[in-house]
Amino acid sequence: MKSQLELNSKDSKPNIQRDIIAKLSLTGNLRYSELQNKDISSDLFNYHLKFLLSKGLIKKEGLKYSLSDLGRRLVADNFNINLKGYVTENFRVCVLTAIFKKDENGFRIINQKRLVQPFIGNKGILGSQIHKTEGIFEAASRTALIETNLVVDPTKWKYLGMFRSITYIKDDYFHDIFYNLVVTDDYEGEVQNTVYGENYFVNLDTAIKDEKSSFTPFDAIVKYYEDVQKKNNIFQKIDFKEQTYHLDSF
Repeated sequence: MKSQLELNSKDSKPNIQRDIIAKLSLTGNLRYSELQNKDISSDLFNYHLKFLLSKGLIKKEGLKYSLSDLGRRLVADNFNINLKGYVTENFRVCVLTAIFKKDENGFRIINQKRLVQPFIGNKGILGSQIHKTEGIFEAASRTALIETNLVVDPTKWKYLGMFRSITYIKDDYFHDIFYNLVVTDDYEGEVQNTVYGENYFVNLDTAIKDEKSSFTPFDAIVKYYEDVQKKNNIFQKIDFKEQTYHLDSF
């Protein structure tokens, strides 16, 4: 599936449309007055807003605008749009960062309630895309810092394995991701909330419950949590697994 935006390197059109999508990716819904860019004319802004509506990238329900399923797919691909304006195939490699601490009640792991699209409101393990030429452990440390304010030396992570997640929305391909799982209990700082999500430590029972209730529950992560509980050891390797999801909507 392809969706075309009006991209023209000689004018500012891409910025207006991308700004609208970016604003909606950081919120659930916005009124027109909250979404409007006051630095440009209303006519120009309305033109691009109507264009995004016509392409099915955003939707209007009542007085509020939000991302459509197609728009969420665009956000999930990090605005990776080529010069002809087509969304590229959504295939990438990511890292999941299991950050633990242990107290008198046992192991606790950082969970995040997402505050950005495409899975706003989802609760689960921290993660992000690995950038080109970036090492897995470097990506994990970057993720911990920008999403929780924790500082982790890249050498303090342990690699546990990989699994694959393929998702379809209404039988239409959405994304295909290879996830690398890493773990640490050696970090500096205090966990904080950020623009990306609300971050907090939970026990493993809660982590398992949240993972099973997520939009795309990862069997590999559930089994990992269960193994940690059984063996009282966070450094449990995971077996490679491919999992496919068919969702009606988000």
